[in-house]
Amino acid sequence: MSFLKFFSACFISFILMSCTTHVEVHSQLNENVDKEVFKKLQRADSLYSDGRLADAEAAYLSIVKKYKNYGYAWFKLGNIYIRTKQYNAAVLSYEKAVKSEPDNYKAWNNLALARTKQAISVIEEAEEVFPAGTPEHSSLQAFKRVLLNASR
Repeated sequence: MSFLKFFSACFISFILMSCTTHVEVHSQLNENVDKEVFKKLQRADSLYSDGRLADAEAAYLSIVKKYKNYGYAWFKLGNIYIRTKQYNAAVLSYEKAVKSEPDNYKAWNNLALARTKQAISVIEEAEEVFPAGTPEHSSLQAFKRVLLNASR
């Protein structure tokens, strides 16, 4: 019987922790945030979860237009831009996310990933300039392999 009580207490604690972390993300907004913006945030999160990235992007952009330092929205925009291979926009979004939330480990991690993908993209452009078989092309390919292995 005591095991069942312990298990139940742990399960309930886990559920409550999950709920509070979701609420905490949105509590970063000003306490006086209007209901319209909160609804936009819920809609943006829903669109993002459904994979409707263009619509989610527009929704998050409308939020950061009003709340320029809202790190959560900038972070989600960075995620959208990574997924759509818009690496320059991803870097800018993650930079704004870490500026407003310097303790957000995931934003720092994703900023590094975005910059790595940006570097790989530059190397791929350079590979088109230098003919295959040249020392320059081989050097670019070697550097690209290092970056690809580092980003895994």
